[in-house]
Amino acid sequence: MLRYDNVVGISAIIAAATFVLKYIIDSIISARRARIEREKLMLALYTEVSLNVRVLAEGTRTMPSFHDISAFMAESPAKIPHFTYKYYNDIYKSRSSLVVDLPDLMIKNIISFYGSLEYIQNLIAGLEKKSFQTISQKGRESLMIEFSSSLGEARSSGEKLMDAFRLLQPKIKAG
Repeated sequence: MLRYDNVVGISAIIAAATFVLKYIIDSIISARRARIEREKLMLALYTEVSLNVRVLAEGTRTMPSFHDISAFMAESPAKIPHFTYKYYNDIYKSRSSLVVDLPDLMIKNIISFYGSLEYIQNLIAGLEKKSFQTISQKGRESLMIEFSSSLGEARSSGEKLMDAFRLLQPKIKAG
């Protein structure tokens, strides 16, 4: 027959074991949710980067030759090339607090890529300022060379970032 002291001791052990078991189960569930959230973030960012890379590729493909742009601008300082450009960053901005859960090198590359996109947008905005008309033809051509090379560099950076996403997240398919 169990004595009262043994019953209390066994009850305390069962209570402690139940608490520890619940803590372990909650930790496992929390880790699983965090992993799923990270996978969703990576897929969403991959999709947004992919969209931006397609826009950059189209911009590079349809951009007139440097010679044509230079000749156009040489006709008059008032002649300014017209470029339209919109980059997508809704997911990056709205979920930036979750980016910190990614590997450090990935964070660096993501920030660098979106920084490149913003730089391109700033270059285009600079073309539309009155001051663009006051700089020399050589200066205007230099800006166009910078714009063209920035498109290519951002595209290359985006493609490498997409490859990194696919390496870290095998569920992401190329294409």
